[in-house]
Formats: sequence, structure tokens, C-alpha cells
Amino acid sequence: MKRYLLNWINAWVVITLLVGCQSVVLQSQHDLLPHIRKPTALLIHSRPSQLDAEAWGTLVSQVQERLSQRKEFRVLLTPQQQQQRLKASPGLRTDLRLYRTTLILTGISDRALANRLVPGLGVEQFLVFQVEVYPCTEQCQGPEQLLVRFILREPTSGEVVLRTRKNIQLEADDLEIEALKSEIIDLVDEVLSSFEDAYVVPWHQWRYEHLKPSDGRVLRSKLEL
Repeated sequence: MKRYLLNWINAWVVITLLVGCQSVVLQSQHDLLPHIRKPTALLIHSRPSQLDAEAWGTLVSQVQERLSQRKEFRVLLTPQQQQQRLKASPGLRTDLRLYRTTLILTGISDRALANRLVPGLGVEQFLVFQVEVYPCTEQCQGPEQLLVRFILREPTSGEVVLRTRKNIQLEADDLEIEALKSEIIDLVDEVLSSFEDAYVVPWHQWRYEHLKPSDGRVLRSKLEL
């Protein structure tokens, strides 16, 4: 019986790992209403070395265009717009580079840097976009794996508002230039679509808001949604 139970647990772990590899992982705060229509800066991780600069530039432009059309963002500052706003502040430009690098590599929001950057950029949230190709671990049998994630974060508190991510195993054939480009484009589209679907206030919450006293009510029409 004990052996059977251990085999069942091991099988369940394997199934869980396989399912995890096949679906987008979502982490979200229960109430997204306080984080809707907030000015947001888009922080983009460095280009994966396996993808050429032209293909990466095209992909980034498409992601920026798609996100900028979302009404949930009052303003979405691209990296170019961020540099323009900080043009007269070389110290803040340095802070931004350091903050972005630290946040992406460690997942830690440096509050001291964030408290300077938020008013400097005129934003209240940061949205991180990352594409990474890296060697497989013990649970992954291929030569490489691909990770795509979007993380919406409140920088001054360090809290994650919404995160979508997915990683897939790459076979040797997938590492060919055109094949890898296709894999990256498809995975970015899938993970971004999950982010877009999740970054909404559900209808029943709006209904609840409309039942509140007028002095504490958040109207959808005032948010221009």
C-alpha cells in the first residue's frame, strides 16, 4: 500500500510538471480595480542573444502597440518615452537602468529607486516584459527552454499585481533561427493574451460597485472603460 501510494504521488508530480509546462501560469491579486487606469511604464528585458536585433525590434513594437491599445492603462510609457522624460535627469536614467536590471534578474523591487523613479516618470506601476532562452534543468530533457512572462508590479510597495508566465522545452530543431523566432512569437502571443484576459474587472464586481453609496462608488464611465 505504501509503495502504491508513493508511485501515485510520483505520477501526480510528473503530471503536475507536464501540465505546468503546457499552460500559462497566472498569479493575480483578488481585486484589480485599484490597479486599473494607472499610468504604467513598460520595462523590457534585454534581447535574447539567439534572436536577431531586427526580429526582436519588430516583436517589441508589436507588443508595445498591442498593450498601448488597452484601455486599462491610462498611459503606457515605452522605454523610448521613459528616456525622453528623463532626458534632463542623468541620475534618474542611471536609477532606471539599475532598477530594471535588479527587478528582472532578482524579482526584487528596490523601493529607494522606485520612490525616485515613480514621480520622475509620472507613473504608478511597472509592467515587465521578458523573453529568455536558457539551458534545461533536470526536469527538462531538451537542450534549451524558452520563458516568456509579463509582470505588473506596484513599485513602491513591491507587490505583484498580475503575472502571467510560461516556459516550454525546446528541441534541437527548435533552435534553428526561423524555428526559434516562430516559437518566441507564438509564446509571446499566448502569454500576452492571458495577461490581457486577466487584466480586467469582472462584470459582477462592477455590479457590486454600483450598489455602494455614491460617495464610495467607482463608476466605470468615469474610468473611461
